[in-house]
Amino acid sequence: MSLFAGACPINGFPALEELPWREQLAVALDSARALLESSRLEDELIAWLASRSDDQVDGILNRSLERTTHFKWFLGAQRGGYIVWLHEYKAPEVFAHAVGFAASVHNHRYSFCSRVLSGALHVSAFANPAEPGQPLRERERRVIRQGRTMLLGHEEIHRVDQVDPHTYTVLVQGPAARGFSTCYDLVSGTSRQVYDLRSRLPGTLAHLSMSRLQPVRSTSSSRVSP
Repeated sequence: MSLFAGACPINGFPALEELPWREQLAVALDSARALLESSRLEDELIAWLASRSDDQVDGILNRSLERTTHFKWFLGAQRGGYIVWLHEYKAPEVFAHAVGFAASVHNHRYSFCSRVLSGALHVSAFANPAEPGQPLRERERRVIRQGRTMLLGHEEIHRVDQVDPHTYTVLVQGPAARGFSTCYDLVSGTSRQVYDLRSRLPGTLAHLSMSRLQPVRSTSSSRVSP
């Protein structure tokens, strides 16, 4: 079955709908990766995008994002299950000066599988520290070239070191395993947690509620003499 058969940005991807995203995530990601390995994936993606209605294009644009390192084109999702993205990486000279996101040493809130449609990703992987605050140790470097797929767990620490010109990937993201990702500083060994907006919202509402209960101090105005 094609990944894009019957797919719609509004209603989701039938090929992914019945996979056990909550019960057996590893099985779901393996099945999604097999779909990404289709020899016709690039042609099917191009044909699918070209045939979207105006309403569906609006659905894509309304949920797409720009990061410092790449554009994330939203293709479709199942609430609480998967999200399908098309990642368009910025030119190598732009990526080389980017900070954060793909160019940082990080892990994710979620596990995912992806396929490189064109270009290549140059990736470093790091061993998880035995204790918090310990320096990270580089484990391996690899180049993921056109036509290759990869599967990454949410705890795996990695960094995209560089990209080739015109690098595009299709990515199938699994459900969030937690509300934050972690970014690491290789020099100091420190790390910080980056929370997604859904996880931040309860704290925002709590802060606003507390502020609403605080008495407002009255201030008197005074005139400044010339």
